[in-house]
Amino acid sequence: MPLVRLGIRADARANRPLGYTPLGDLITTMRYDGIAVAQAAGPLSRFAAVRAETLLLGGERSAAILKAALTGLEAVLPRVRRVTLPGVGHLAADDRGRPELVAEQLRSFFGG
Repeated sequence: MPLVRLGIRADARANRPLGYTPLGDLITTMRYDGIAVAQAAGPLSRFAAVRAETLLLGGERSAAILKAALTGLEAVLPRVRRVTLPGVGHLAADDRGRPELVAEQLRSFFGG
């Protein structure tokens, strides 16, 4: 834990762009991510009832488990478009990733 605390403090002191959310603030939300994942457990076939157009974004360098989840969802969602962003991992949209790639896909999907 001491190394994690050191990283959080260094991130908080770093000169970041306006609107940047410090890692320390994000960590408090991770609990909710875990809850959402636990609640979503179950057969993927239940997502076949989703009728909305759905965009699945993943990074080329994302963890295998995340790629597998997108593959499973892609197989059952009736109106799905999947995009794999080149050269990025799970954090493509953060300030250290390639947020412009994510923004481009979102604009395209939502018709902007």
